[in-house]
Amino acid sequence: MKDYPVFGLLALMLTTLAPALAAADDLTTADIRNRLVGQPIRWWDDGWSAGELMLEPDGRARLVLWAPFSQDEGTWRIEAGALCTRWSSARAGQEKCYRLRPQTDRRFLTTGGNVFEITVPDA
Repeated sequence: MKDYPVFGLLALMLTTLAPALAAADDLTTADIRNRLVGQPIRWWDDGWSAGELMLEPDGRARLVLWAPFSQDEGTWRIEAGALCTRWSSARAGQEKCYRLRPQTDRRFLTTGGNVFEITVPDA
């Protein structure tokens, strides 16, 4: 074993463990299914767009952009704890995957820079 300085070894350990620790609070695959699927979601980003989103249980998705008004349909899936969406028009049909971190019981921050908020109580 190489003789690493204590600080070098500590830095190596933190670099290796940091991604795992950072992801510890992200929603899991089961969390995404249980908390978001089938729920009306209001979404917004850092100020230039907002709308509504619905993730249907069968893998279909609906998106509404409020201004300028537009609608899109697509699909969603979960890959290793990340929510992946593909829209017919938006993003030229390219799939985008992002993790979600809870901010409150009904509000989630995505790694894509959006905020998702469930708009009605669970049934």
